[in-house]
Amino acid sequence: ELWATYVGIFLCGDEYLPIDTLVRYHNWAASLTLTQDKSDPASPPHTIPVFPQLVAICKLKPGSQHSLMGTSTFLEIVSQWHCKDPRDKIFALFGIFRMNLSPDYTMPVADVYAAWAVNSHQDLPLGSLLFYSGIGLYPRTLGNHNLASWQPDFELLGGQVKKNDIYYAYRYSDANQPVRFQATVSPTRCFTCFGVRVANVREVATKAAKRMVENAADPRGWDKGPTPTSIIPVLKYLVDNREQFWTHAYHERGSLLHAFVETGFECMADGAPTTPPTPTLTADILRAFTPYNLSLRVRLLESTYFPTEILDELTGSHPSEELWECLADFPGNSHEDELSPELIEILFEFLTRLEIFSFSKSLFYTDGGLLGAGPPGVEAHDQVYLVHGCSLPVLLREVEGKLRHVGVCYIAGLSGVDSFRILKERESDVRELNLV
Repeated sequence: ELWATYVGIFLCGDEYLPIDTLVRYHNWAASLTLTQDKSDPASPPHTIPVFPQLVAICKLKPGSQHSLMGTSTFLEIVSQWHCKDPRDKIFALFGIFRMNLSPDYTMPVADVYAAWAVNSHQDLPLGSLLFYSGIGLYPRTLGNHNLASWQPDFELLGGQVKKNDIYYAYRYSDANQPVRFQATVSPTRCFTCFGVRVANVREVATKAAKRMVENAADPRGWDKGPTPTSIIPVLKYLVDNREQFWTHAYHERGSLLHAFVETGFECMADGAPTTPPTPTLTADILRAFTPYNLSLRVRLLESTYFPTEILDELTGSHPSEELWECLADFPGNSHEDELSPELIEILFEFLTRLEIFSFSKSLFYTDGGLLGAGPPGVEAHDQVYLVHGCSLPVLLREVEGKLRHVGVCYIAGLSGVDSFRILKERESDVRELNLV
């Protein structure tokens, strides 16, 4: 398939037209020059089109298990090409799925999305629609009431979705989802799914640094990505609550800090590393905080964009010097023992992700004391549901008696396989949910 936009062409192959064949054809076409055949009057003035050099390709992998990986690739391509028309983004995104849906640039954005949602040929579980509208597309454009709450705002997709947003893991499939609990989309644009309420958001501990400026229609008005200062909110919260993180037990997962480490790994990559975070590893991560943040401090202070007074403002009640000195008080923060190269690699991976995590995810607690990470728009009193067809807990907000989708989140103990187990155990409590 060729998916054309104003500024780029997406080249896609599947088992019926191998990608290698498309690449060979493209390379051949790109090597030709524009010619005009004057010897044959019947020939058009330009006989062979000029193709640009191939920049990005996507190989379609059959089966729904790999669909999300393809989507991630396409989102990166869309972002790279800076598509101008939101419908370009829609068709590029939907093009990786085999379905009976043809591009129609006369349809409004919301209608194109709704047509895809009700299409019977798609190979993606409808529950995943909740995932798509929760991968960082919040907050919405001010005053935009055209889209239903469960529909992604494609007007913002090219400017806001970056590689770090796509890392929000969707690594499980609800293969045993009962037929009676399959999601549907009604002609009135109401999304019907089935789930059970498991918690409420008690408080938001840290707000994501990702924010929206006044001119939301301009992609340049959105934060382009995490910077060294993005880690400040989470770092300050860890410092202020270090005793609680170290000593409080958490839901069969060791300490609260251990749950935080798990959440960071799960939210910001394709799951935990080869060596999963253990209580011992958590202590070692604490040991690594001081040298890491001393390095971070140097990067911040050397930056011409973030002078000291701005750092003081970002850190709130902590002067910059005091913030770094507090890190030395973490339990286990002595450096008498050398860390193994493998552990150093894992620590670096986690601490690097922490900058991305603090930029794109808000940290919150449920009324049951569980720790969660969700989209920037999460607020206190949002409801947490486990929904059939979606592997991550879903945040819903009641507005004027109607449920609106806020986004998906990760909560240690309520996500992935834990989610499916709880849904099975509480099958009698599952209720119909109509999202508007």
